[in-house]
Amino acid sequence: MTEQPSKELLAAIKEGERLAHAPNAKTYSTPQELWEELGI
Repeated sequence: MTEQPSKELLAAIKEGERLAHAPNAKTYSTPQELWEELGI
């Protein structure tokens, strides 16, 4: 028996693919850059 992915998982994958191809989406080269942006 094969489990089907949840609707939430499929939506997250779709959003990730959209962001990966968005030319204006901010990206980070390292986790440290992200943490600095978030103030962590």
